[in-house]
Amino acid sequence: MPLIIAWPGHAKIRAGAISDGLAHVTDIVPTLAELAGVPGHGGSWQGRAVEPVTGRSLLPMLGGAPGSVHGDSPLGYELSGNAALFRGDYKLVRNLAPTGDGNWRLYNLRLDPGETRDLSAAEPERFAAMTADYRAYAKANGVLEMPAGYTADDQINQYAWEQQGRKRAIRAGLWLGGALVLLSALVWGWRRRRRARRIDQAKADMVGS
Repeated sequence: MPLIIAWPGHAKIRAGAISDGLAHVTDIVPTLAELAGVPGHGGSWQGRAVEPVTGRSLLPMLGGAPGSVHGDSPLGYELSGNAALFRGDYKLVRNLAPTGDGNWRLYNLRLDPGETRDLSAAEPERFAAMTADYRAYAKANGVLEMPAGYTADDQINQYAWEQQGRKRAIRAGLWLGGALVLLSALVWGWRRRRRARRIDQAKADMVGS
């Protein structure tokens, strides 16, 4: 998807420039930090270790340099078991159900931006190399494989039920149970009074006769 960056009057951003180089969401913070003159992240702060921010500054692209700041370096991504690895013009991707079948596929984004032609069989060496790149990314970042049959929708629904749904169901059950008890008591009291009136009426009729 396209990314639009505007900073009118900034000397390092070329107005009206268009670049087709690959960028990633992790590049936003390093870009803004460099434009704002903020020192690099990582190291330590108040005696505590600080994780470095991943991504690269897009400043060269914003200044008009051709291509991606990532060059041919592998760039990994994972979310809920869905994963991808970008390298140059290529993308290795795996989508779990219900949007995919969990198999890895390889695409050339420059020639096939719609990802319609899987090149995993046509370019087995590149496919194997990028698969190894993703395994290295997953190991370095502690990415866990999802269990068989996992889907994000099911996990979200299960978590929502465990965190909120069960509590709300219990509260609703208590309110409903209390309402039923109250209604039953009112009906029982009404029927008892009605029966008592009938008995009183029957006694009055006997005395009158």
